[in-house]
Amino acid sequence: MQWLLYLVLTILAILSYLLFAPAFIEINSTSGIYRLRFHHLASGAVVLKDYRFKLNLRIAWWEKQIDLFARGEKKNEPKKTTPKKARRRISFTTIRAIIKTFRVNIFRTDIDTGNVELNGLLYPVFYGISKYSGKHIMVNFLGNNEIIIEIENNLARMIRAYISSLLKQKKHGKFR
Repeated sequence: MQWLLYLVLTILAILSYLLFAPAFIEINSTSGIYRLRFHHLASGAVVLKDYRFKLNLRIAWWEKQIDLFARGEKKNEPKKTTPKKARRRISFTTIRAIIKTFRVNIFRTDIDTGNVELNGLLYPVFYGISKYSGKHIMVNFLGNNEIIIEIENNLARMIRAYISSLLKQKKHGKFR
């Protein structure tokens, strides 16, 4: 009976880790990082190697590199026709609720359009946005283009937002 308790506790620990572990979207133009990372367990990064875009996948100890534009062998298999299922539509309020769960940890942009007049027009606009948002959003006149973004979320927040959005729709009679 004790082994059953250990099994249930192990499963609960794994589920709680998957629900509450943070997932990150990271973009860093200075170091060339463009990746989606799930805590320390898994990550997928797009890299430019030998003038080809490659996808580096890492899940725990397993790693694989996939060439995104490599032509694969096509198998001549007859297409199977499957009946189309009725798709459930997700409302705009549900999508907005899920988007609100994302947290921007780092947001830094430094842009030069290459046009001095346009940079001069954009400078006060970007300065105002920077002061309002508290993030570093600037236009420079030096030819430097830099973008650093880190966005965080976890599965528990998205599920909570989805369910609360569905309950609000049902409460207001808009649920179909």
